[in-house]
Amino acid sequence: MSTNPIDGNRSPEPMGGGRGVDVQVGSSSSETQSEKASASSKLGEAIRWLLLLVVASIVAFTMIDRATPVKSGDAPAISMSSYDGRTWDASMFPGKVLFLNFWATWCPPCLQEIPELMHFQEAHGDKAIVVGVSVDSPDREVMDVIKRYQINYPITKAAPRMVRDWNATSLPTTVVLNAQREVVWSTVGAVNQDVLENVLGDILAAPQATLHEEK
Repeated sequence: MSTNPIDGNRSPEPMGGGRGVDVQVGSSSSETQSEKASASSKLGEAIRWLLLLVVASIVAFTMIDRATPVKSGDAPAISMSSYDGRTWDASMFPGKVLFLNFWATWCPPCLQEIPELMHFQEAHGDKAIVVGVSVDSPDREVMDVIKRYQINYPITKAAPRMVRDWNATSLPTTVVLNAQREVVWSTVGAVNQDVLENVLGDILAAPQATLHEEK
C-alpha cells in the first residue's frame, strides 16, 4: 500500500506489475516443465540407443570370440616381415617348434601374456621359438611395447592376407607348428608358460601328432 499525497489516504498499490510478474513466473514455470519433459524424453531415447549399441557390441564380440584359428594340418603361407624390413617364412628356425602368437598393442590380454611367452622362450629356446605376429598395430606402438617389456623373442608384422588365411580374427591367437611345419595346436585367448610347456612336451614326444585345439 502507498499514501495519497493529496488527502493522506492510503490507496492500493497498482496490481498490474504484480500480475505481470505472476504471469511471467507462471509462464517460466510452464516452460521449465516443458523443457524438463523434453530433456527427459531425449535422455530416455539416448539411453535406449546406448542399450541397443551395447547389446549389438556384445553379440558382435561373441561372434568374433567364437572364431577359431586355422585347423588344417598343412600350414597356410606365412606372410610377415620384421620391423627392420626382413621377410619371414616357414623355413626359418629349422628343427624348432614354432609358436606363432598373433597379438596387438591395443589388446589387454595380449600384453598380459607377454611375460609368460618371454619366460617360455628363455627356458626352451633350444627347442622352440616364439614369434610375435603384430596385427593392425602402429609401428611406433609396437616398438614401445618391445622396449617396455624387453621382449626376448622376434616380433613381426602380419600381412592382411596372413591374418585371413590363419583365421586369426580373435586376439590373442596362438598357433603351433611342429618341425615339419604342420599346424599341431592352436588356441584363442591368453596363454601361460605351463600351457606352452605342456604343448611343447606333447609335440616333442610325438612330432607327427595331430592338431590339438585348446578348449
